[in-house]
Amino acid sequence: MLPFSQDIVELSEIDITDITFRITTKEKVDDLAGSIKHLGLINPPVLIPESTKLIVVSGFRRIAAATFLKWEKIPARCLPESFPKWQCAELAVTDNAFQRSLNLVEISRCLVLLSKHLHSFESLTQKAVDLGLQVNKDFCQKVQPLFNLPWSVQQALLSNAIALPTALALSDLQTKDAVLLANLFKSLRCSLNRQRQILTLVSEISLSEDISVHELLKASAIRTVIENPEMDKNRKTRIITDYLKRRRYPAIFASEEQFAQQVRELNLGNRLRLSAPPYFEGKTFGFTLQFDNLEELKTHCRKLNALVENPVLKEIIK
Repeated sequence: MLPFSQDIVELSEIDITDITFRITTKEKVDDLAGSIKHLGLINPPVLIPESTKLIVVSGFRRIAAATFLKWEKIPARCLPESFPKWQCAELAVTDNAFQRSLNLVEISRCLVLLSKHLHSFESLTQKAVDLGLQVNKDFCQKVQPLFNLPWSVQQALLSNAIALPTALALSDLQTKDAVLLANLFKSLRCSLNRQRQILTLVSEISLSEDISVHELLKASAIRTVIENPEMDKNRKTRIITDYLKRRRYPAIFASEEQFAQQVRELNLGNRLRLSAPPYFEGKTFGFTLQFDNLEELKTHCRKLNALVENPVLKEIIK
């Protein structure tokens, strides 16, 4: 039995800036405020004295909703000042975990909160499971770094603007660089593969040219594309990726552009394709063809026979 005392507390006595035990990432409270207004506060927040104020162990949104409703006082369950902080952490985690499914950032907050008192991933994982989190050791190791990401990057993850592998990669960067890249991906809404490609190119250019990621992403060639309201997201992604590829691998990119132009001159159509050796290193080219019937296959064969003497194809292979 927890040593709660049931009290009516002045909202002004609560230090809402102390977010030591905050787990929820949800900021809007109008829905909760509406529920409280009609049904009352069913589950009072848990508070504990800290210095001259009361700090929140659980119930941040309930307190915010009460403030939204212009309450001056709120029912609360108050813990004694001597109550151990590690137990406060466990109380905060279990109060959230058994109410709803937690998102990735909220789980990372739970894990970091618990890890202050647990010093191995085995014990951390077991404690998290005991308190209602559906996790395993590998998952704990993977998502815990999300806690240290800037809030804007966490928001990008929660809104699915960036994927989890991207968020984890951003956790290794300086704050301003991580924020810029997250904002770029939020603007482009590109796939995980594109995110990985852009991240790799940006990192390689930063190292090879000895410039910061921040400086690279502020290049006018990138900013002009991002800020163009007439351009759709797919085209923006393609242009920015091409710019980065051209800057990182100028020779390969020039070869790719030349090859693409030559293939267009061959006029192969949509169902016959010519592929070059990877990175144009090697001599093996390939044709891929699609057909629905024998007549279409015969057409491809005639076209291939004619291509053997085509000077453009000879130039490509040379």
